[in-house]
Amino acid sequence: MIDKKRLQKLAAEYGAELNEQQLFQFDSYAELLCIWNQRMNLTAITDAEGILQKHFLDSLTVLPAIRREIGKKESIALIDVGSGAGFPGIPLAITAPKIRLTALDTQQKRLNFISMIAKELNLSCETIHARAEDAGQQEKHRGKYNVVTARAVAELPILCELCLPLTEIDGIFLSMRGQEGENEAKKAEKAIQILGGEIEEIQKHILPGEGKRAIIMIRKRVMTPKEYPRKPAKIAKQSL
Repeated sequence: MIDKKRLQKLAAEYGAELNEQQLFQFDSYAELLCIWNQRMNLTAITDAEGILQKHFLDSLTVLPAIRREIGKKESIALIDVGSGAGFPGIPLAITAPKIRLTALDTQQKRLNFISMIAKELNLSCETIHARAEDAGQQEKHRGKYNVVTARAVAELPILCELCLPLTEIDGIFLSMRGQEGENEAKKAEKAIQILGGEIEEIQKHILPGEGKRAIIMIRKRVMTPKEYPRKPAKIAKQSL
């Protein structure tokens, strides 16, 4: 379905040397995404080039930062918050087998799709049907993940309150933002500090045909105070 040679060439720009098996996995993922999308609303992007650029390549923009974390450990526990149709988690798991993936989402039907994809592609993936606000207060998830990713569109202070409690000390939260990412990071500095994090780096990318992207890399320095994350109503009423 997708142009595998084009994907292979463009993915290499993010340090991903895709072999034939991985290219087959990406192609199967795209095909199954389109089939399942006829039954449920997973994505508005269903053309092959759109999936390649806006889903697969966009997901791989965080790969250089993740490879840096993988270099420190034999494997890493990564939780993808608000995983939706599996982005960026599934493309990252295809590309970096050392990732132990957990997908968190509030909609069970999306998680059913992710579980099916993981089985079809022979990937290890746990799913959590919960709000990030609740998972972040649960002992089995709080501070347990080496890497946390989120491609959500929420304001950065809100997203940090959802994701930093899940991040282990010395772990990293990777927030995938658009061209205003650098300005958003400056506005979120107070919230990040309250939550125990520190902006380590902002990586900028140009996504082919899509424009600028910013990856805000937030290192967890100290444990997040117990009162965070707050209940959804409090977060919505007043962000940090």
